[in-house]
Amino acid sequence: MSETKDFVVGFLVGGLVGLGAGILLAPDSGENTRNRIKLQAQNIADDVRDSASEFTIRLKEGAEEAMRRAGAEDPTQFVECSLAKAEAKLGELQDQLDSQS
Repeated sequence: MSETKDFVVGFLVGGLVGLGAGILLAPDSGENTRNRIKLQAQNIADDVRDSASEFTIRLKEGAEEAMRRAGAEDPTQFVECSLAKAEAKLGELQDQLDSQS
């Protein structure tokens, strides 16, 4: 998940740098410059939407895979199963601590 976040941040920063460089290196009339900025902003917004959509799909697939591995059929069952496992592990750790003292 961090990899996707890093990609999106890098993509946005790169887009903004490219936008700035394009404006500074290729001066044009005010109207043309505004139109180019608007078009580039729309392209960046479309790319961000696409990246967010892809991220959402990956996140959903990851959640479904986690539920499948846990043997859960729905999110509530997954949370209950995960909570039960965490409570069991906590009990084991508490027993270990008790036996050491």
